Amino acid sequence: MTKLMGVLKKEFYSIYRFLTVDRLYYLERIFKKLDCTMLLETHVGIKPINQMIKSNYLNDVIINSTKKLKIEQCLAGTPDFLKDEHTSIGKDIYEMPHYELIQYLDKGLPLADCSYIIRYQNGTLDFRRKGQISNDKLKLIYRDRLSAMERGREFVLKVYPIDDNTYMVSDGKHSIAMAAYFNYPKLRFDIIPNPFFDTYYRWIFEKVANKKDYKKHHLFFRRIKEFKKK
Repeated sequence: MTKLMGVLKKEFYSIYRFLTVDRLYYLERIFKKLDCTMLLETHVGIKPINQMIKSNYLNDVIINSTKKLKIEQCLAGTPDFLKDEHTSIGKDIYEMPHYELIQYLDKGLPLADCSYIIRYQNGTLDFRRKGQISNDKLKLIYRDRLSAMERGREFVLKVYPIDDNTYMVSDGKHSIAMAAYFNYPKLRFDIIPNPFFDTYYRWIFEKVANKKDYKKHHLFFRRIKEFKKK
């Protein structure tokens, strides 16, 4: 049975990698209707069909909120299950494509050259599959956030501790990129439990546990496991 599943997954991936973005969308719709998910190892990393977690789920597990953390205490490169040559795991916000996107939008540079757009299109931005993104939509969101900053609105980030003085941004990368770029101080940090100890993410970590192309993920998981023991 294990061998048969391996053959089926290999055949499925050979089809998956050549699907257009539109057809991938409809494939995900089918998986959602069936209430099922699937992990595929692609040439850039592990990709889900119908990712089984959404950022709004984190609202139900907030442990504490604080305004005392600093941007320099936060990393934005969450586990993305991309291979070492593509992953952003462990990077601070200044090294992330999200920060570069804000630079491009602020300076009016062509977005086609921005690493955020390029990575989004080829599936190396994060855990999500490859896709298309509207430049007009990005510009609109950027202007809305600028307007919110002018009105003094507080940006809310979801973070979890990975050691005594360092937190990982689980949700809010675009907001912290704006705050870092414009030196905007009005941030609230909602602290949540580390989601990478739940069964869903442990399942994914096990998929990369013995694979040499995911050494950066191995190091990260070792780091958070050591911190959990304290």
